[in-house]
Amino acid sequence: MEQGDYLAVSTQEGGVRIDVYSERGIGAAQVRFPSSLFASTGAEPIVVAFHLQGLEQVVFDNGEQRLELSVSSHDPFVVTQSLFTEEGVQSLTEADALWARVEIIAENGELATIPLRQGCIEVTLPAGFLNAHHPVLSLRWIDFYR
Repeated sequence: MEQGDYLAVSTQEGGVRIDVYSERGIGAAQVRFPSSLFASTGAEPIVVAFHLQGLEQVVFDNGEQRLELSVSSHDPFVVTQSLFTEEGVQSLTEADALWARVEIIAENGELATIPLRQGCIEVTLPAGFLNAHHPVLSLRWIDFYR
């Protein structure tokens, strides 16, 4: 990770939360989850909260699949997602099982708008994206293209 970037990983009731902080707004990181996280029959939700002003692109890679998503920087802040596998590329819709839920969360009475002044953009990874066979999450992010 670059200087000025850091992650805070915490467990909370019903899941795991990764808070991503990045001074430059561009970065990468890798998180290895313990196998005990996947021991139960239902995988715990993993929420990645990006404390950035925007999220032009984020890539989640589990070693077998790569999920790329983007939140447009103009109202209505459209979310686009694609899944990359050995078989090729698939554009995802909200009806797809591997769609990641995205929510813009503003703090202190601010509007949930981009650029986000205070708050975060939460991405809930799809169930099963990480598992005992794929416990490592690699991620890359860009707040805004320059």
